[in-house]
Amino acid sequence: MSNIMNTRAETAGDEDLEYVMLCQKGDPEAFEVLVERHQKKMLNIAYRMIGDYDEACDVTQEAFVAAYKSIRQFKAEAKFSTWLYRIVVNYSKNRLKQLSSRSRREGFSIDNGGNMQDGRVCDQAMIHESNPGTQMEQREREAHVQKCISALD
Repeated sequence: MSNIMNTRAETAGDEDLEYVMLCQKGDPEAFEVLVERHQKKMLNIAYRMIGDYDEACDVTQEAFVAAYKSIRQFKAEAKFSTWLYRIVVNYSKNRLKQLSSRSRREGFSIDNGGNMQDGRVCDQAMIHESNPGTQMEQREREAHVQKCISALD
């Protein structure tokens, strides 16, 4: 019984609940308000997990579409933002699995950037990834993108 009361106390402070209920009744503009409130934070989460801005944008959009489609199943057992966060995290994990699987299948081709070095075939991407200067540039670029994301309204 106290668990139910704790859940109600937590969701009572959910500033999104009014818009969720309107959306559940079929008001699409209410969902726009929810997207505006949470898109920056959700994109930030996806980007931190995936590390690729374009993929993070895709995942965030897919997560919002999934949330919209299943908003009627939202039971307010937790805050809307918590529910949405879980959707974004799950979609991000799935995308990471897809990207990992794709990169293992694709491998590399001698025709596409491979060259001979000491009698061995080397992939140019692997050479760049092991270069500390390139890694530092990548980290700086990611930090700059993250700073830009944080500055968004």
